[in-house]
Formats: sequence, C-alpha cells, structure tokens
Amino acid sequence: MSGGDSGGGTGGGGELAETGGSSEGAAVLGGIAAVTVAAGAATVLAVRRQRGFSPRR
Repeated sequence: MSGGDSGGGTGGGGELAETGGSSEGAAVLGGIAAVTVAAGAATVLAVRRQRGFSPRR
C-alpha cells in the first residue's frame, strides 16, 4: 500500500464515516426493550401481590 492513503484507519487523516440513522435506530430499540422489561416486571409484581393477599391459599 502507498503512504498517500487518506482513507480510514487509525493513522489516516480522512474523515470518519457518517453513521446517521443507525445510532438513532439503536436508541429506539433500546427504549422499546426498556419499556418491555419494565412492563414485564410490573406484571410479575402485580401477580405476586395478588397471590400474596389472596385469602385462599
């Protein structure tokens, strides 16, 4: 390879690639995952609370 390569790599003087929508999509998926986990935890807690206070055991 020649020394005039200005593209990527750690020592090159080229600009970084634009990643635009990919990080936004990851943030959306992360938010959806967080909401799903929170809803699941709330469901488990609600079921445990109902069974714990049930007069029939």
